[in-house]
Amino acid sequence: LKFSPDIVVFLTDDILSELIASETEINLGSESLNQSKFQELLSKGEVQAVFPKVIDYFTDKLLNHQIKFIDLGKILAQEMGESQILFWTNDLDVEKSLLSQNYSGSIRDRECHSGMQSARLCLSQTTHLSISNHSLVPLNTYLKHDIKHTVYLDTSKIGHQYIINYSYQKNTPLLNRNLVEIYQTYLPQGSILKSISVDAQPLGLSNLFAQSEIGLDRYQFPVATSFNSPHQVIIDFDFPLSETVKLPIAYSFTELRQFGSHSPGISLEINHPLSIRPSAVTSEITSKSGKILYQFPLKTSTFGVHFVPN
Repeated sequence: LKFSPDIVVFLTDDILSELIASETEINLGSESLNQSKFQELLSKGEVQAVFPKVIDYFTDKLLNHQIKFIDLGKILAQEMGESQILFWTNDLDVEKSLLSQNYSGSIRDRECHSGMQSARLCLSQTTHLSISNHSLVPLNTYLKHDIKHTVYLDTSKIGHQYIINYSYQKNTPLLNRNLVEIYQTYLPQGSILKSISVDAQPLGLSNLFAQSEIGLDRYQFPVATSFNSPHQVIIDFDFPLSETVKLPIAYSFTELRQFGSHSPGISLEINHPLSIRPSAVTSEITSKSGKILYQFPLKTSTFGVHFVPN
């Protein structure tokens, strides 16, 4: 850029789709466009030429006060709540507010849930899983990733396991190559990555890239799978506990949701010894013997649980 912007807004195609739907049909000069046609272009990967025209159309309407702010506000509120829009600004005070509300997309370690701060000891952990399509094949309307994160509380460590299940909602056009995705996992600093498997086959770690940043350890690796078939990726890692951390404790867990993801919220399962039990939680859960189940919403959020002796 040859100038310094005051604010940068990151949008996904979801917002443009909802804006188009709010007007039923928009006129782009040489062509008209409705939500159904827009979604069709997305599924075919032919939407690039239309994006600038749609953005210009709604920018002009906004500057000319031709958009009802109540309608725009409803769309923005919904999409912001589902991690489909992010903001950055060079105003430090405003940027701090965006960071605190999870509207900046910042990948960083988070503190304990405010509801757990009165506990004698609160252990806070933050993770993030990002899956990027590097096959140049649009898959938003085809492929769904169902993600489960299982936590195992032990006296000497906290075990973690990501399970990512692939399901195709409909078949993509037949392709003679694999789907290649780039995985990035951000783990609590000091974690030990134990294994990665694809369809029960160990993934060699020779192509693994690792680096520490912002209180988290980042691991990056490619995963190749065939199109139009179910697959499963499993990532196992441990976080060793120091001798000063003794159960029971308060445990706070933050899952940073991937920006622009269309997958369901991540399912969280926390397994704990039968010698302790949850006495307080920050959100509604399903409790079973030795485990609690929680469903993350479609946005970055923190879940906390306070354990006491059983």
